[in-house]
Amino acid sequence: GLLLAANVAAALVLFKPWGGSPEDLARDLGAKQKQLLTQQAQWKRSKVLLSKVEAARTQGDGFVATYFAQRRSAYPLLVGELTRLAQTAGFKAKEHSFAGEPIEGSDTLEMVTIIGNYEGTYSDLVQFINALDRSPRF
Repeated sequence: GLLLAANVAAALVLFKPWGGSPEDLARDLGAKQKQLLTQQAQWKRSKVLLSKVEAARTQGDGFVATYFAQRRSAYPLLVGELTRLAQTAGFKAKEHSFAGEPIEGSDTLEMVTIIGNYEGTYSDLVQFINALDRSPRF
């Protein structure tokens, strides 16, 4: 029994070394180097993608800060801008009413509907519409 085990162990060492043949080791080394190059390329792509995501997040935050008003200051800001534009156009601003509706898919944004009454001439209306069109707030 002991002699058989020793013969089997000797045969394994002689015919199939534990680390593999030099050809097997060279093939494994080549495969590992190829895998390393692939993973390095993937890492570089991920790094570029991460920088693009961070840039997009920064630009998105800037867009929201520029073109969206905070909820608590939005209504006075909008009324002030509408009143200023109406006075510039020669309109007389009367009452305003607002209705906020949530935007589907967002828990922080809402669509504001503004209803306002103004008094003036047709040319005042044209000037007012043009001023609204050029206003950065609308």
